[in-house]
Amino acid sequence: MLIFTELVAHYPANHSDYGKSKEALATVTEVLGELRSIVAELENTEKLIELQEDIGGLENLVHQGRVSFREL
Repeated sequence: MLIFTELVAHYPANHSDYGKSKEALATVTEVLGELRSIVAELENTEKLIELQEDIGGLENLVHQGRVSFREL
């Protein structure tokens, strides 16, 4: 993302590539935001699975949308 930020800053607003560079930066920023969200969900699921395994006998702890809010 840094390279797109620098690229947009490099071009003057009237340069022919400025608009496309700015669009690319917006797209990359959006995709990175989505990826960060997905990674956070996967990390949370991993924590819940580990907790479920540690407790033993407790099933169905992992559900979509369930959030681990405390670490043991």
